[in-house]
Amino acid sequence: MTAKEHYEYTTRDEAWQKAKNVFPFDFEKDESASERAGYPVYRATRESNNNSWISDLGTLLELNIVDGKDGECKTINIWINDRKYTASEVREIVKAQRKELEAINAIRLAAEVMQTHAGEVVTEILKRMEYDVKAKLEEFGF
Repeated sequence: MTAKEHYEYTTRDEAWQKAKNVFPFDFEKDESASERAGYPVYRATRESNNNSWISDLGTLLELNIVDGKDGECKTINIWINDRKYTASEVREIVKAQRKELEAINAIRLAAEVMQTHAGEVVTEILKRMEYDVKAKLEEFGF
């Protein structure tokens, strides 16, 4: 079973300071793992704990600490949220995103009526647009 903890900081420096405080081992960048993953990966330097690592995902530091005794993995997520929105900004963004979803649904309906190759292309574009809009709404908890 994996235990999880979550923290949130507004700067990368604060997030890395927390990571250094809770990650129980010295660590160094694993160039090979970083290249394969496409983002920086840091591994514990002690051989007995080299299955423990930190993934730097940009807005998230994911610490995976493997217990050498029973192999249990504890995951600690340290979120970096350097952009704070006011309540009115969130309302305006959500309002705009909802309007965009209405427009997407109207265009989708038109594309379904057309049932042509062009309609399939439009439908695919709308799926991508809808995904982006829903992701933005989810970012604000809607």
